[in-house]
Amino acid sequence: MAGRTDTKHEILNVAEQLWLHKGYNGFSYQHIAKAIGIKSAAVHYHYPAKQDLGVALVERMRRRFARWTERTEALDGFWPKFDAYIAIHQLYLDDGEGGRVCPSGILDAEFHTISEDMRHAARELTREMHRWLTDLFRAGRDAGEVSFRGDPDGIAAVAGATVQGALQIARAVGRGSFHLTIDHLKLQLRQRECADA
Repeated sequence: MAGRTDTKHEILNVAEQLWLHKGYNGFSYQHIAKAIGIKSAAVHYHYPAKQDLGVALVERMRRRFARWTERTEALDGFWPKFDAYIAIHQLYLDDGEGGRVCPSGILDAEFHTISEDMRHAARELTREMHRWLTDLFRAGRDAGEVSFRGDPDGIAAVAGATVQGALQIARAVGRGSFHLTIDHLKLQLRQRECADA
């Protein structure tokens, strides 16, 4: 039984790497089987359809994000938490070979080509990330650590889209563009903070 569990876990690990480098539509069960040294039928044994594998990947990302949010609770204040949010995106950029695409970026780009089960899981991941950012901006403003026009939901949407977009563009033009974009996002938030002081 341990062998089957190990194989299933290894399939998921390899699929995740392929997913983050090539996109969900950019790999097949044959790619996974070749990377592990098993037959495609073994992949189908654990994940009968690719959508089953896709849902498992998205659910893994949701669990990972939930654990990450628990860890960030130990950080004190808006800026350390916001920097931690930037850092999780930075990990994808630092992967080398042009970096990886972050999971939510892939899901958004391929949304209309994935199964309804995957879409549901993708929506939940996006909502969870947006909710976390919204709560962060609300708490940051309430504590006087950050200032912005509009409501926390709106600025969370702007910040999330900015970070996602910066990560995607950096794959094509280089990591410097990511840092430039993030620096300007922070500058805008800090300028508003100073203007309201």
